[in-house]
Amino acid sequence: MYLFIHSMIGKEIRQQRLLKGYSQCYMSYKLEISQNAYSKIELGQTDLTLRRLIQIAGILEVPITSLLSTVLKIYEENNALTRIKGLKSDTH
Repeated sequence: MYLFIHSMIGKEIRQQRLLKGYSQCYMSYKLEISQNAYSKIELGQTDLTLRRLIQIAGILEVPITSLLSTVLKIYEENNALTRIKGLKSDTH
């Protein structure tokens, strides 16, 4: 599950980076990390701290929620399904 979440966040970061026309080299320079380390963020192969996510959102000039939008949507859908399943089990 965690790898899936990291992958989804990485895809959102990549999409926003491309919309801005920024390279991975530029992002890694601004974050003061190697290009390889940055690439792993986009590939979902590294744990992101909240601090790092805030830094990335700042560089991309987007709200942090835009980087988490897909993950939040999936979380909300899963919660809705859990509630529906709970209602069904209560009626039987």
